[in-house]
Amino acid sequence: METSSDPDTGKVKKRLKFEKQAKPQIEHVKGALPLRPVKAGATMAGVYAHRKLYQSEHENIGLEAAHRTEIAAEGGARVVYRQFKTAPYRKVSRLQRKAVKAKANAAFQQALHDNPQLKKKMLARMWQKQKLKRQYAKAAREAQKAGKRAKNTAVTTEKIAVRVVQSIKNHPVIWGVAALLLLTFYLITSAFTSVSNVGAGGLGGIAASTYLADDRDIDNAELFYTEWETDLELQIKNAETDHPGYDEYVYQIDAIGHDPYALMAYLTAVYQDFSFSQIESNLRQLFEQQYTLTFTEETETRYRTEGETEEAYECRILNIRLTSRSFNELIVSKMTAEQREICETLMQIKGNRQYVRNVLGFNWLGYVSSYYGYRVHPISEVKNYHTGVDIGVPEGTEIIAGHDGKVTLAGDAGGYGLCVALEGEAYGGHTLTTKYGHCSQILVSVGQEVKAGDVIAKVGSTGNSTGPHLHLEVLIEGQYLNPLYFADTGDTNGFLPN
Repeated sequence: METSSDPDTGKVKKRLKFEKQAKPQIEHVKGALPLRPVKAGATMAGVYAHRKLYQSEHENIGLEAAHRTEIAAEGGARVVYRQFKTAPYRKVSRLQRKAVKAKANAAFQQALHDNPQLKKKMLARMWQKQKLKRQYAKAAREAQKAGKRAKNTAVTTEKIAVRVVQSIKNHPVIWGVAALLLLTFYLITSAFTSVSNVGAGGLGGIAASTYLADDRDIDNAELFYTEWETDLELQIKNAETDHPGYDEYVYQIDAIGHDPYALMAYLTAVYQDFSFSQIESNLRQLFEQQYTLTFTEETETRYRTEGETEEAYECRILNIRLTSRSFNELIVSKMTAEQREICETLMQIKGNRQYVRNVLGFNWLGYVSSYYGYRVHPISEVKNYHTGVDIGVPEGTEIIAGHDGKVTLAGDAGGYGLCVALEGEAYGGHTLTTKYGHCSQILVSVGQEVKAGDVIAKVGSTGNSTGPHLHLEVLIEGQYLNPLYFADTGDTNGFLPN
């Protein structure tokens, strides 16, 4: 509502004013509303004329040729006209794409500034950038939908205003304010919807593609969980020794194990940049919720035959029952919707902390026969810290260097059998060491410089081994790390850091 006063009489004048709305492309091409009936009439006349020409052109070859030329000219003119009319909209579309790209780049640079760890991870940087582009593109689409809703609302409101125009003349203040408030309400609501959509689609998942904790804290979380599971397995294994005196032991044992990627995805989604001391008690609580071990005594009256008589006796039974919940179902029940989304992304990307490239050249994750961490040793059957992963593949399979570096060991290494050790750099000057054990043949020598991708040995079963496999170890500054987190298993896409 515009208010003005006459300087001579001082009388106040009020006028209802409708602001111009951005015109959709299709409306712009159709032209002004008052002229549309004229254009429609001209079109119908043209269609009628063409129909008549079609009916008679077969009688005159010259007329047919002229008619075809005219049709082609009209088609070309329509294309030129449409290109001219739509040029501003195509320009806006190009600018929108540039704006999305610029916003994504700016947000990406801010992410690098806020999280310096990303600077050392090429895969993380590339994935973050693509994620941001998708987020801003989604936000732009949502904003465009909201804009269309706002336009439709404005058109509807305008029609209502036209219908009550006579009433406005009679009651300009009351009806004018009511119409303006109605229009403004819808426009503001749609505008805020667009803004909120942009915010929601922005940087909420900025840390959703990489493990944020330090290498050692990541490793300790998995290491302790495997130790608790090994202790549980030994507790069941030693049940008869630890609980003697029973006539019978009855076992009902569910599977023991968890997905290490699910564990780390959950911890990162819930705690972000955690330290092991911060999450240890909660991790133990998670373990106790996954596993329930019970020992239940019972006595049964049974009968046995002694000579020709049957006599009753009491049988003391110990029931050993392990109930195990699905680890993945357990962690899902403990996360919010946003945390579940981050966890899902981390499960796919696997943390972006792979310092070691694929050492076999194919997806070897499904061939792992023994995981990193604590376990019951397959030969000694005692609790054992397994410092790498065992990958059970055929003897003679080529082993590839996982990074650039110098060979520091190439020969017999006791329990490792024939072994190659390679020393290089992980990031920021930190020393990276990889070991390749139980080889059947070594193809490099100590002191030799190798490049990532070079064939350095072949899989075998030398040393303390129960069958052909590659024992792979990853160490940073002499500290063992889980190869599943820090080496490319071949089932992830993208580039790995040099």
